[in-house]
Amino acid sequence: MPRNLPYSTRQHALYDKEAEVREIADLFSQAALKTQPWHTETVTRFVERSVMDFQTLLKWLEELESAENWDGEAISDVSYGLAKLHQNLVTNLREVEDNHKYQKYHADCINFIGQHLNKPNQYLIKVANSQILKMEEAYEKVVEELAQNVSIGQRLDQKQNVWEEYREVRRQLKQMKDRLWEVEAHEERLVELDDWREELGHWTSKNMQELCGKIDKQNGKIMKYTRLDLDLRWNVVDRDLKKLQLLRVQTLLTWISEQPVGSRPHWLCEELKDHLVDACREYSSMEDRACEGTGWVGVERNSDYDLVLEMAYSKIRAALARVKYGRIENKRHRSELEIYRDWVEQNKDSLRDSTKGQLDRLLERAEDKVGEVEMRLTEYVGLPSTGGERARDAARALETTRIGKRNVMKEAIQTIVHSWKGDGRSLPFVSYSSEKSVS
Repeated sequence: MPRNLPYSTRQHALYDKEAEVREIADLFSQAALKTQPWHTETVTRFVERSVMDFQTLLKWLEELESAENWDGEAISDVSYGLAKLHQNLVTNLREVEDNHKYQKYHADCINFIGQHLNKPNQYLIKVANSQILKMEEAYEKVVEELAQNVSIGQRLDQKQNVWEEYREVRRQLKQMKDRLWEVEAHEERLVELDDWREELGHWTSKNMQELCGKIDKQNGKIMKYTRLDLDLRWNVVDRDLKKLQLLRVQTLLTWISEQPVGSRPHWLCEELKDHLVDACREYSSMEDRACEGTGWVGVERNSDYDLVLEMAYSKIRAALARVKYGRIENKRHRSELEIYRDWVEQNKDSLRDSTKGQLDRLLERAEDKVGEVEMRLTEYVGLPSTGGERARDAARALETTRIGKRNVMKEAIQTIVHSWKGDGRSLPFVSYSSEKSVS
């Protein structure tokens, strides 16, 4: 509030502020509601102390205005202080509410993505969860600072941007989330044939554990090689790398062949299983033929097979990665669409007509894309064993469709999040958990 408003204007503005502060005081004098989880003891202390300071200044103003000789400068200073306390209270309460809701939304979202990926130790998931903890700590730090028992002068001098550290942590989390929405594509690029070992609750057996132990031992041996070894002992390093590839092929073949049908993950359909079994057996046969030669020091490897084996290994990995993560991503997107449609239906009366219309169109396009990806996956999974141009065309078509689907899904959630701003602050947030909404 400017310091030198006309008396009548200043009085009307003050009445409005006094009424709002009284309303806030009444609200926080009641027991906290489940629908308002940000209404904590610490926040209540902040409100009570701010209201007490506001009432103190009001009393000062009454005394100044009832004096025979008005002190205009003192009245102006106290009026300015009242406006500042009101602004501080209202603005920070809005920040408390909004930031608490966004924390819940971000944590819920990361958990949802993690559940569908089913890899608890995935790097991006772990870093994002760590960032959530940092955000919660920054939030609590601000709330504690706001609730401190300080003098009126200290409260008026409280730094304006008390949420600066919190916003920086939230900005970093948002950058991570942009990558998390495409975590399946990220994992697809890095996949190895024993990638399923990172999944929670994967099927195993005594035979599988022995094979996995051999992989770990061989991988540990390779990790010890230095840059100098790569330059001076490449033949030894290359031999160990090929041994590791063979172990991974043998382990994948065993895992697919021996596990019961009821234990298979949803992405491992019969067509993919048959293709991988055939491809792994063919790889093992080629590896045997490459080692059939004998020399002065025993078995000599026929290097003519090396390029063919490398290409075969790459094809196995590409087929596994493309189908596995294409299906995991599509299953998550189907779940998301259900959540978004439910949210729009529940809030249709509170949404602007233009926003609802835009969301209806986006969700319809997204649903079409999810169906198209499923069709492309079915088409592709029957072709890798045949190879050739048809298989490559199917892979390109699948990738193009998945990119288009991810873009539409991203636009849909961005539209929903945008609807929570301004007039939409009262809208409940999307919840990816069993609860219907984050109020």
